[in-house]
Amino acid sequence: ELSGNPLNCDCSIFPFWSWLIERSSIGTTAKCSNGTLVTSLQSAALEACHPDNCLQCFNGGKCVAMGYTLICECIGQWTGKFCQESQCTSYDCGFGDCYIEPVNGTAQCLCDDRYVNFVQ
Repeated sequence: ELSGNPLNCDCSIFPFWSWLIERSSIGTTAKCSNGTLVTSLQSAALEACHPDNCLQCFNGGKCVAMGYTLICECIGQWTGKFCQESQCTSYDCGFGDCYIEPVNGTAQCLCDDRYVNFVQ
């Protein structure tokens, strides 16, 4: 019995919603927190939530639901829509090389095996 448990009806509801739609004979009264029956959610709105539509996230990023949109949640120093950009992408170290510190994710310029400055 789910009628007394208001559910968060965003992309996270997609697997449960799909399961209910495939088993329409169950006849549930499960409701979203706004009072809408889960089974009455529009398939068009949830279509973007299908796992096959998940974004290709790079550098350890994870595809997560933000409302009815799927986004890449980046880790460490990675940014951008697909977690494809690092702090080194937008910083010029001149003749040195940009290096990402693996422990804290900060970018540093490396010249002749010495760190000369931190990327801001």
